[in-house]
Amino acid sequence: MIGIRLEHRLRKILEDIAEEEQRSLSNLVRLIILDWLESKKGIDWRKELKKP
Repeated sequence: MIGIRLEHRLRKILEDIAEEEQRSLSNLVRLIILDWLESKKGIDWRKELKKP
């Protein structure tokens, strides 16, 4: 588990997007992180999750 602090306005923006996509805020943040790992760092997180 990771805890983060967000400015109120940023949290509201993310909550609105999560609601539009019918997902939880934590799930949306998880997807954002996974996308960043893949696009910015070239990490194939799908393969990483399969490693023992």
